[in-house]
Amino acid sequence: MIDNHPINEQEHIAHNIAAVRASIKEAAERVGRRSEEITLIAVSKTKPVTLVEMAYHAGITDFGENRVQEALPKITAFHPQGLRWHMIGRLQSNKARKVVSSFDTVHSVDSLHLAQALNRYTEVEQKKRLPVLLEVNVAGEQSKAGITAAEVPALARQIAQLPYLELQGLMTVAPHVDNPE
Repeated sequence: MIDNHPINEQEHIAHNIAAVRASIKEAAERVGRRSEEITLIAVSKTKPVTLVEMAYHAGITDFGENRVQEALPKITAFHPQGLRWHMIGRLQSNKARKVVSSFDTVHSVDSLHLAQALNRYTEVEQKKRLPVLLEVNVAGEQSKAGITAAEVPALARQIAQLPYLELQGLMTVAPHVDNPE
């Protein structure tokens, strides 16, 4: 239900996506950017593939998953051309092969060891360079993964030397605060 009016699930998803896109547009305009420069990634963890399909048909092309074992059946079941899967959760190097063969981008690189494993498996899979983001724990929260801000330059330089990874930036989850500005 939205505003006390029953609607079907597809309409509900489309309505929510439109609202998020409107917020993105407003925020982008406030800082002098174009909303087209911003990629909306729908986090589909714990959601069935039918909802992923509905969101895709409502215009979402990027989906984030945080558990490899939950994501792989979805990716196998639904991977139309133009859809991109993002690994957004903590990743252990023993799952690097599965991630490289199934995901388009990895948002949670937090060690050289993991980066080297991703690089090695990307080479084996004969993929083009795999886009990755360094996961940074900017607030030093114990409950969050990631490297410290001070560790970023050294790890970024090391990853830049790996031929099958394309370091595209940083990923961080800011702490909840009363005044986000």
